[in-house]
Amino acid sequence: MTMSFEMLVQKTDAQSARETQQQLVDQIKSDVTAGIQATLQAQREAALARGDQATAAKLDKAIAKLQVGPQPPSPPGKTSAGTQPVFGDNFIPQQAVDIVQALGTTLVLCVVGFPLARAFARRIDRRGSEPSTNSKEVAARLEAIEKAVESVAIEVERVSEGQRFTTKLLSERAHEPAREFTSVERDPVALPANARRS
Repeated sequence: MTMSFEMLVQKTDAQSARETQQQLVDQIKSDVTAGIQATLQAQREAALARGDQATAAKLDKAIAKLQVGPQPPSPPGKTSAGTQPVFGDNFIPQQAVDIVQALGTTLVLCVVGFPLARAFARRIDRRGSEPSTNSKEVAARLEAIEKAVESVAIEVERVSEGQRFTTKLLSERAHEPAREFTSVERDPVALPANARRS
């Protein structure tokens, strides 16, 4: 109930402000018209004093055009043009119009601005991911890496060849009969002289 009373007060304030504004405009128009009529009347009298009847006739016609009576005040509920209702079913408060315009503008900016911002960010991202080195430097580095990989491959082949050889020797030795390790098989040179006698 308070909302309808507040809206009624706002409508009444708006209506009285419009009426006051219309009265001021009408007063200014009538003052300007009276001033122009007084000026034209003074020019007509000066022309008659000089004996210039043609100029006096022209000034009479201009004064007759200005002597249109004041317009009647517009009926309540109508604008000064008299075509659009101020209050009633079609009345929309200015605040609601402003809110709808702001929401519409925001929606348009989101729909148009979001894809543009994404495209701009992708462009910046692509620009940052490009290699900053020279193509000659890249070629030299790739050649050095190829040489290093080839040398590593050769060394791995040598290691694997040595392992195959070791595995072959161990497998041949596993097939030999087991021998006892006796003193005869020991190397006599390696033993001291007093150890040989015992």
